[in-house]
Amino acid sequence: MGGIVVWALATGAITGGIWVGTVLVSHLRRLAKEQRFLSAQLEDRLDQLDRMEKQLADVETRLEFTERLLSAGPPTERRALPGDMEQH
Repeated sequence: MGGIVVWALATGAITGGIWVGTVLVSHLRRLAKEQRFLSAQLEDRLDQLDRMEKQLADVETRLEFTERLLSAGPPTERRALPGDMEQH
């Protein structure tokens, strides 16, 4: 009788171990897929951030140029566009 109990416990432990291993492997595969997806998303976001930083640098350069023009004061003579002469 003791041998049957040991056999049943061993069989249950082996079956439980296999079930836990199967669940863990399935979970790890799902996590690996999610990690690849999240990694691709992160790369896309970093590329977007790089583009935005370049655009911001361009805007800053333009703003600095405009500030220099404005701080220089009004121009001494205004250049008229060809169409402006006809209106006056």
